[in-house]
Amino acid sequence: MLEQYVANDYLRAFVILVIVFLIIKGIVFIFEKYVKILTRKTKTDLDDKLLESTSRPITAIAFLVGVRMAINEILLRPEVNVLISKIIYSIIIVFVGLLIYGVLNTIFFVS
Repeated sequence: MLEQYVANDYLRAFVILVIVFLIIKGIVFIFEKYVKILTRKTKTDLDDKLLESTSRPITAIAFLVGVRMAINEILLRPEVNVLISKIIYSIIIVFVGLLIYGVLNTIFFVS
């Protein structure tokens, strides 16, 4: 889809990375502006703490998915592409673990 607008593989990967970054920034802005306002109005602060403990891992996971999409645009040898994919997926798994830890820690130990 983007090939018709940007011919250079590296530039196309960079454009995808910038677009993903801007989308993430937009979502974070919306969360900070609207969702935090809504969570302040609740009687407990559990939702505030959940939002605080999960925002960084979710942002990191979304960014890593964007990095993976950008790397797909670059023509690499198959074995290099597989290695990079495995590294990115491993880092995503670490952040999913941090996300689960943050949720469970907030629910059971921080109240």
